[in-house]
This record gives sequence, C-alpha cells and structure tokens, in this order.
Amino acid sequence: ASWMMAGTIKFLTSDLPEARFLRERFIIYVVPMLNPDGVIHGNYRCSLSGQDLNRVWDDPDPQRHPTIHYTKELMRELAGRGLVFFCDFHGHSTKRNAFMYGCDSEKAGGSKEELVFPLIMADHSPAFSFPDCDFQMRRQKLTTGRVVVCKEFGIGNSYTLEVSFLGHKVAGQLLHFSAGDLIQLGHQFGEMLVRYHLPSQYETIKGDAIPPEVSPSPPADESAQEASDTTGAEDTPKPPCDDPKRAPAATSEAARSSSPRSPQITGWATRAV
Repeated sequence: ASWMMAGTIKFLTSDLPEARFLRERFIIYVVPMLNPDGVIHGNYRCSLSGQDLNRVWDDPDPQRHPTIHYTKELMRELAGRGLVFFCDFHGHSTKRNAFMYGCDSEKAGGSKEELVFPLIMADHSPAFSFPDCDFQMRRQKLTTGRVVVCKEFGIGNSYTLEVSFLGHKVAGQLLHFSAGDLIQLGHQFGEMLVRYHLPSQYETIKGDAIPPEVSPSPPADESAQEASDTTGAEDTPKPPCDDPKRAPAATSEAARSSSPRSPQITGWATRAV
C-alpha cells in the first residue's frame, strides 16, 4: 500500500497538466500511514496494542486508536466544505490482483455511481480487476473505514483499494507485483481521479488540445474527497497480528478533497477548489 501511495503522491505533485488541473480544483488530504506503531514492529494488520485499526472506525478511542480518532475529527471539521471521495489503501493477503471494496447504494435507491470509479480503473490498469471488486456492506465490515465514512459522512464514493500480496494474473500466469508495478498503480489511481472528476479536461489533455501553460478557471460548485492509510486489509480470515514473517508492507493510504477554493481529501481525498 505504501508503494501505491508513493505513486499517487508522485503523480499529484508532478507537473503533468492533468495533475495541475486536479490541484487547481481540489484540496487533497493525504494520511500516509495510520498504523505507524504497528508497522514499525512488523505488524501489517494490527496496531501496537494488538487491535485491527480498520475495525474501530465507528468509535475510535483517542488513547488506543489516536490516528483513526483524529482522522475522523479532521473529516468532521471539513465535512461542511464538501467531501466527495475517500479511499483507504491496503494490502490483501488472500485474493489476487488489485481491486476495490465499495459501498452499495442500491438499497438506498442510489444510482450505482460507486461502480464508476472502479470501472475506469479497470479500463486503465491491466493489474486492476473489476470482477474482484465487492460493494456489499456485510455485518462484519460495518466498522471499517469505507463503510463508516460512507454512512456517517454521506460519501458514496468511499472505497478500500486493495493490492494482493500474492500478485496478479497476466495471460493466465500469476506474477508478483514489483515496487515499480505498485508505484504505477498509485500513479494510475491519481490519474483516474482526474478522469472521474474532470472528464472533459482529461479528454482534452489526452487529445493534446490544451497547451500546458493554460490554467482554466475553477468551477463554481464545491466538492471534496477523502482517503486514508491504514494497516490491515478487509480480507478474511484475519492473519495473526504478530507474525514476524510478515513485512510491514500493508499500510493504507488516504486522501481527501474539497470545493473550488479549498477542495479536500482525507487519506486519499479531494475537494474542488
């Protein structure tokens, strides 16, 4: 997850015209690591206190789960300015490929908008598998970041981006992800934020119709996005918290964005400027 986050940050801070468009219209909040104490001791799911931080988002304790508690506090402060997107970056210990968990809007009479971003990721990235995505909010997942953010903050585009520890399938063969593969996935994630939120500008850029020095005026409406970096994927069954053989590779990343003059994202979140 940290390699993916590195790729996303590299994209967001680049001089690419699509990255500039995104920065001009959104404020993006990045939480690069929600489980620093656990990860530094070799845990990829649990904190130093032995708790899975992606199961306490409903009521995080400021003493035992400070990173989750204060991330939610920041999100509450920014909620009135328009949060529009949340994504938690994880490593997954059982499934293959890269994929996303989302929140099904159909039961609430929604438009299934939550399917769109994973679909464009699958269209853009050969390592991303839409058939592996899951949008159900099962009982055992109700306290995870993506479900709590969706329900408490009303963000339909609330996701966990998972990348397999085991690799991805290419032409029927299972290949390990290299650090370069994961950085590229993170870059593709950032680029698809532009394609999703600013489709006309994205298509114009890809058509080379706009010179890089042109800086279009920001839109009038305000919107925001958010994402976070936590350790511990949503996969089940849970591996042991203290497995010394597990490398500290499963961190989650998030960002948030908000409206035209100050777009916001938590973990990985964006908000229109």
